[in-house]
Amino acid sequence: MDPVTTLDKGSRDDAVLRVEDLKVTFPTHDGPVPAVNGVSFAVYEGETLGIVGESGSGKTVTSMSILGLLPKRAQISGKILFRGVDLLSSTEGQLREIRGDRIAMVFQDALAALNPVMKVGAQISEMILTHHDTPKAEVRERVIELLDLVGVPNPSARVDQYPHEYSGGMRQRAMIAMAIANEPDLLIADEPTTALDVTIQAQVMDVFERIQDRTNSAMLLITHDLGVVAGVADSVMVMYAGRDVEHGTVDNLFYDPRHPYTRGLLSSLPRPDVEGRAQRLQRIRGNPPSLLHLPPGCSFWPRCVNAQKGVCDVTDPPLLLLGDDRSSRCLFAETLPPWESTGE
Repeated sequence: MDPVTTLDKGSRDDAVLRVEDLKVTFPTHDGPVPAVNGVSFAVYEGETLGIVGESGSGKTVTSMSILGLLPKRAQISGKILFRGVDLLSSTEGQLREIRGDRIAMVFQDALAALNPVMKVGAQISEMILTHHDTPKAEVRERVIELLDLVGVPNPSARVDQYPHEYSGGMRQRAMIAMAIANEPDLLIADEPTTALDVTIQAQVMDVFERIQDRTNSAMLLITHDLGVVAGVADSVMVMYAGRDVEHGTVDNLFYDPRHPYTRGLLSSLPRPDVEGRAQRLQRIRGNPPSLLHLPPGCSFWPRCVNAQKGVCDVTDPPLLLLGDDRSSRCLFAETLPPWESTGE
């Protein structure tokens, strides 16, 4: 096995977004907090990359780094290449031209993200007018078209309503309409289905798929919901304690995970293809480590059922290439016992 920083296809130079050895540290009174520690990945046109992991694993910090939305005290290193341009070395003016136009984001809490004293249509219009000199009459028609595209009922009337007049699902759709208003090359969706019921979740994800089919945009889907990832993503990156611990296609990761943490996540979920008593759900023992006091060696070893004392607790595992589009940050990735999908 060979150490790598990205998957094989990461050597291609046509990526919409390429992140290389991204590190983000927050200085605190108790010491530096390495929120993201050496993460690398790439996402291509028409592709959806799912980023999954427990809360605090570094998913949102990674996405905020791409858009330059982290606080000034954050210490950032590595490369974030958008169409070959390093965003980390771009000026604030250059980033403003890209944000909302070529890269857009759907935030986790639509109610908090939308301005409560502005009509929804005006907020979507603002996104268009900020980047394009378009007649206001055309902009209004474009906004109504966008609301219709994302499935907001009666969009010609809803365009003049305020966020509090929308249901939770409609607010989320309005956020999506705002994000896709300029047909960006890259769409970042941070927990876009959180707090939505299952039916609305499915509808929101269907909207993303239709938009992607129409624009061929790349999408970064950040979520803790593996079910959502299984339904819409092409490839997956699993994060733990600020690091990427496994990369793979959806099929590879769900049917043959090569990292104990990924196996633990999958074992805690019910499978629709396994009946009742044949399925035993399990949980990952312990809790995620404090980023201030990471354990020596592999950060997952204190919770790992496959950990070997004297090896895992002293050796920091590199990201190992296992084959095309497969990599794992586990020293025993190739020798892990066969994956039992029932979790028994």
